Amino acid sequence: MRFSAACFVCCLAWLFTHPAIAAPVTAQTEPQRTVIRSQGELPVYSYALGMKPSQLLDDEAGFGAFTQETRENLEALLAAYDIRDAATQRRVHGTLARLAALRGDYDTALQHIARQRALEDKPAAKVMTSLSLEAGVVAARSGGDDASRDAAFAAQIGRGLAGVPWPTIANEVKQLWGTASIYNPNLLLGMAQGGIDPVYAESGQINQDLAEWLVNLQVWRKLLLPRNEAQLSALGDYIRANDAPKPDIWAARNVSLADRPGLTPVVVGIWDTGMDLALFDGSLWINPGEVANGRDDDGNGFVDDLHGIGWGEYGAVQVVEPLLPIQAISGGRSAELAALFQGYNDLLNIVDSEAANAARRHIAALPPEQAGSFAESMTLYMYYGHGTHVAGIAVDGNPAVRLLNIRQDFPHTLQLPPITRAAAEVMAHANTRTIEYLKAAGARVVNMSWRFTPMDIERSLEAAGLGGTPEERKAEAMATYQIVVDSLTSAMRDASDILFVPGAGNDDDDVDFVHAIPAGIDLPNVLTVGGVDRAGDEVDFTSTGRLVRVHAHAHQVDSLVPGGNRQSWSGTSMAAPQVTNLAAKLFALDPSLHVADVVQLILDGADRSEDGRRNLINPKRSIELLAQRRP
Repeated sequence: MRFSAACFVCCLAWLFTHPAIAAPVTAQTEPQRTVIRSQGELPVYSYALGMKPSQLLDDEAGFGAFTQETRENLEALLAAYDIRDAATQRRVHGTLARLAALRGDYDTALQHIARQRALEDKPAAKVMTSLSLEAGVVAARSGGDDASRDAAFAAQIGRGLAGVPWPTIANEVKQLWGTASIYNPNLLLGMAQGGIDPVYAESGQINQDLAEWLVNLQVWRKLLLPRNEAQLSALGDYIRANDAPKPDIWAARNVSLADRPGLTPVVVGIWDTGMDLALFDGSLWINPGEVANGRDDDGNGFVDDLHGIGWGEYGAVQVVEPLLPIQAISGGRSAELAALFQGYNDLLNIVDSEAANAARRHIAALPPEQAGSFAESMTLYMYYGHGTHVAGIAVDGNPAVRLLNIRQDFPHTLQLPPITRAAAEVMAHANTRTIEYLKAAGARVVNMSWRFTPMDIERSLEAAGLGGTPEERKAEAMATYQIVVDSLTSAMRDASDILFVPGAGNDDDDVDFVHAIPAGIDLPNVLTVGGVDRAGDEVDFTSTGRLVRVHAHAHQVDSLVPGGNRQSWSGTSMAAPQVTNLAAKLFALDPSLHVADVVQLILDGADRSEDGRRNLINPKRSIELLAQRRP
């Protein structure tokens, strides 16, 4: 399970695990290829390196042998399989482009980049995909001294961005500048030491995901970091010449019920990392049968569940506290982590602040061995604040909301504790009990800004050296996942009076292909939400798929964090509670509505984009439609 939270944390914690990629060979030329319709059908590749991955980066012969094997595997994959998933194809071609660039085969690298972009449907991604890599390849191919290569790099960045309307790529250009501004040799080496070395130490090999991560680290170390000043300069010049705020479509669509009489209270579950309850006084669900006395007064199996319940990691134990005890976990550094997190967020979004300057200095001074712990500390703070941020969005403008807190802890470490079948059974039991609790409390809407895939299980088993061979591990991960998905789907199906609202995820993939839950659960009472920005343009990170039926604001969305401060976070985690907010308003205005009615009102009120890819919620219109159907 992962929380589909602010993408700036994902950017660091999975620094380069999701490279963009490109186009397939057509089925007409390769009719005999095996069709792949889901991630579970993909073949498994693993790499025995002979030394620590971080050491391999500086071993020319060893790294060359590793990349040759990786290249052969990926070329064989494209030749033998007809992969019916554009995101997977993009990823493969992106890795092949990087491998070609590393070995100096620049023409092949550019060909793969072209294929990669051909598979992109998102307008911004068609421009920004592998923009830095392409510039690095052009600069390397140009020859000459560093100054001439810098000039070639900057010129290619300019050509790549030329003629593209600023609003189309504004967010992505700023994010690239912000990301490039923090990369340095120590950080890159440290991510290999903290994120890949421990897995290799346990299993003696690394999987395809980690192999691609290692390749991307090397591309930055060898090809892009030497040109990084030129990159920052070119991007900075472009931003200064074009920067203007994108129009905000959301304020005009929003509806506040603050002054509406006759509202019916609506119980809204926030199934997340816990909430700072003090910030929502007057908007909390209250269990009438419970008293804060350390006992289970109402006999429902939960102690002191005044405003909801909580589970430890993987649902193994019940927890009473409504919010992650970050002060204890961080060794008393919660204020420091909050400031660093804010600064890191500001850096990635080019916000000129003292917090950003302090975070830049902190990252620049990190020795490699501390890079992993820094990523973990940022993830810890994100988990600490995530549920509160989500709840603040869900409750906005609706005095009828009664928030029910479902706290779910999740490991913040780079290497996850293993998710075994036994752990999955525990998780499944906790999920079932949670939904039973929500039903008993009369919840009408439940926000679920998290996601879980078989790959999460596979990675956790590999990190612990469990699961047998890579093929056996993949099969075990799928069987383990099935325990969780079957129980969750069954419980949600039996809670047909509750609307469940998941975020699609921030991995730019297809929720069906990767078996993501809850986003990929196909039930009439599940409404999955993708992400767009303030202007309604599709954000590059949002996951997609046939079950992603509506879209909401997911880029730099303002809300509360624990303690009462406000921060702007990005991710489909922020989009989902806007749909939860709208559904709760419809229920508050007309409690006789069924889930199907609310879903239809949301869909009918939404605005379909001309390209058919986005279905933007329009709360004002949905509420108008409700008024029209009432006598």
